[in-house]
Amino acid sequence: MRGRWAMLAVAGILIPECLVKLGFMESFSWFDAGVREYFADPLTLFFVQMALMGWVEGRRWADLVRPGSVEIEPKFPNRESPKPDVGYPG
Repeated sequence: MRGRWAMLAVAGILIPECLVKLGFMESFSWFDAGVREYFADPLTLFFVQMALMGWVEGRRWADLVRPGSVEIEPKFPNRESPKPDVGYPG
């Protein structure tokens, strides 16, 4: 789970920096990102984040309770299904 948060953090740093270099944003500094005005207020962004991460963690919990219940691999007729990694949401 920490890896997912780290990947989101890196994307949140690199994408705006690239947009500044391309001229789509006038200025951006990742360590001042908390004081900027966004399209929604911080409370709304917090609840959206909690809803999305709660969905992913709910799928992980469902797979821990009943292993194999959350299928992430497509089924192919000529291929054997891999052994699922219990509690891994994909």
